[in-house]
Amino acid sequence: MTATDFMTVKEAAAQIRACERTVLSCLRRGEFLASLPRGRRGGWLIVRESFERWWSARMGATSNRSAATLSKKQK
Repeated sequence: MTATDFMTVKEAAAQIRACERTVLSCLRRGEFLASLPRGRRGGWLIVRESFERWWSARMGATSNRSAATLSKKQK
C-alpha cells in the first residue's frame, strides 16, 4: 500500500463535510478500516478504499428517501 491509499481523520472529515469527532466516532465503532501506525501521537490512518465504500453505502441508504415519500403520497 502507498501513502495515497490512506487518509487522515482531518481529510476524511473534510471529504464528507463533517467534524473530526464524527469521523472518530464512526472509526471507533469499526465502520471502516483504520490503524494507529505510530501509536496515539501519530494519529489514525484511514484506509481510503474502506472509507469511500462506507460513505457510498451510507449515502446510498438515504438517497431515495424523498422519492419514496413522493411515490407513497401519489398513491
